[in-house]
Amino acid sequence: MLVAPRPCRWLAESTSARILHLFDHAGNLINEQGDVLSLVTPEIGPGPFAVVLPLARPFPDSLSLQNKVDINGNILHIGSLKIDITGAKIWQPIPDWEQLRQNTAVWQTRLPQLPEMIASYRCQQDAGTPQIFAARFEGAAEMFLQGLGEEDTAVCRAGVRELAGLGPGLTPAGDDFLLGAMYGLRVREGEEAARYWSKLIVDTAVPRTTALSAAWLQAAAQGEAVAAWHELCRHSAAADRWGTAVQRILRTGHSSGADALSGFTAVLVGAN
Repeated sequence: MLVAPRPCRWLAESTSARILHLFDHAGNLINEQGDVLSLVTPEIGPGPFAVVLPLARPFPDSLSLQNKVDINGNILHIGSLKIDITGAKIWQPIPDWEQLRQNTAVWQTRLPQLPEMIASYRCQQDAGTPQIFAARFEGAAEMFLQGLGEEDTAVCRAGVRELAGLGPGLTPAGDDFLLGAMYGLRVREGEEAARYWSKLIVDTAVPRTTALSAAWLQAAAQGEAVAAWHELCRHSAAADRWGTAVQRILRTGHSSGADALSGFTAVLVGAN
């Protein structure tokens, strides 16, 4: 069993919780403070607020959103399901962004390939932003990037307001774009400046989106990411493994990975 530090704190600090979402390979819980904990299978893998259960299909058919959640120290009881994280291996969720930053001269030669890879994935998977949101999305993203480029907080915040919660799904496309943008800021600006802009993004976006998407944005503001982004940093100097890591990011969710990679790429391209 793998567990990130956030779930450890979640269990220690929560007195009550309920099931927020339940799928075959993932379940999300939310506590009284609005913090999210995810229970996922190895197929999904580790994340900033996830417990990776050593089971291919951990949730019994009898489990439903109405089941009571009991918290007792390191132990969760949900219906007939018992999860004990005592002795679980701790997974650190912050990739080595500095390694990616230091290898700029190597991976920037591949930067022009990323929009092509994103477009190809979207075409193959039909993972584009729904047409009804596309024009608004493009305008909001342009405003946000303009604000970043000119260091104009008012313009940047206005762009974030338009992007936040934009699109369907549990993590709307606009939020995923902002998540990737925060990762791009880690590489482009370094930690201090990234924290400043990330705080602006989170403070503006979180009240305007879903609980799950807010959790992802808050984690991203701390530099936390799923395993595929760790691979991107770790293999930044290896062309073949870099490409594999990009494909893993693109396969995150239906379009979440593509939208996040778009935000990441847009911030880095804007720096050139």
